[in-house]
Amino acid sequence: MTSVVQVVLRQEMQVSLGEVETRISSLEAEYFARSSDISEETAEEFGLVAVSPTAYVEVAPLGDRLTRKD
Repeated sequence: MTSVVQVVLRQEMQVSLGEVETRISSLEAEYFARSSDISEETAEEFGLVAVSPTAYVEVAPLGDRLTRKD
């Protein structure tokens, strides 16, 4: 009996996984379609501004040191 339940649950999970994969594909396609519409003018309409200069820091694995990356 347990094996039958496991098979049914697996089939249900495969269906759910297929639905999620389809949704992800749809969202990816929508993202790429919309990303081509973004310009500096569009960004400014949302209050975004260009930043400069950019600096990054790297934290040592033990967290005892910062290194600046230009």
